[in-house]
Amino acid sequence: MGGVSPPAQTHPAATQALLAKLGPQVVRTDEADCFAASFDNLRLSFMPEAVIRPATEDDIGVTLKLANEHRVPVTVRGRGTGTTGACAPLKGGWVIHLDHWDKIEIDPVSSMATVQPGAITAHINDLAAPHGLFFPPDPSS
Repeated sequence: MGGVSPPAQTHPAATQALLAKLGPQVVRTDEADCFAASFDNLRLSFMPEAVIRPATEDDIGVTLKLANEHRVPVTVRGRGTGTTGACAPLKGGWVIHLDHWDKIEIDPVSSMATVQPGAITAHINDLAAPHGLFFPPDPSS
């Protein structure tokens, strides 16, 4: 990591409670995972204290409940491909990382797509194209 400092432990009790409830498979506190979730294509890094990779909606609920109780800032992240810094955890805290939530459903009758936050635009277009549809705002940041 060359010169990258470890995540600041500003909410250690909350992070330990989160680890106890969700486990290390979901809650990651190592330097590499935290650094990878610290920036988008703007390349300004703000280190989080933990990265949560939820398996279920219940995992998100547990995370947000503890964050609220302990006043921990939370940043939600999809693929991190934006160029505005919107998914960078400016205030530290925790990152809910949803790049693995990438389900896409196309409804050709209503010309609507329902996508999870980790969906890739090209995949949306690949599924929409057979119905004569496309997702236009690419790039959009």
